[in-house]
Amino acid sequence: MTAALAPVADRLQKLIPRLASDHDGEVLATVAAIRRTLGGANLTLHDLARALAAAPPRHEARREIGLAAMLDRLRRAGGLLNVWESRFVADLSVRVQRGKRLSPKQAETLRRIYEERIGSKP
Repeated sequence: MTAALAPVADRLQKLIPRLASDHDGEVLATVAAIRRTLGGANLTLHDLARALAAAPPRHEARREIGLAAMLDRLRRAGGLLNVWESRFVADLSVRVQRGKRLSPKQAETLRRIYEERIGSKP
């Protein structure tokens, strides 16, 4: 991202995943929040688009695994998880098996647990 976006990059990073919501109202509220955040730095959505287009590609040696695979590995991790994490992973596993999608917050929490307990990024 460009230097102009640096002051708002953390906030944008938290907002953008919320655009994946299944609730139209949440998506619209998120767009408004992104526009306000950019406006506070005298930027627009056009500036954000230009910055994303100009960003160098991220080179990652690993391939990101899916949420279902993370859940499976965490379930098998057994003693590495605390009680809350074990219950969280079990609950999400049932949710995924029933064909339901995880919320952005659930997915982020799952990734954090995976990184902390398995020791690598997904």
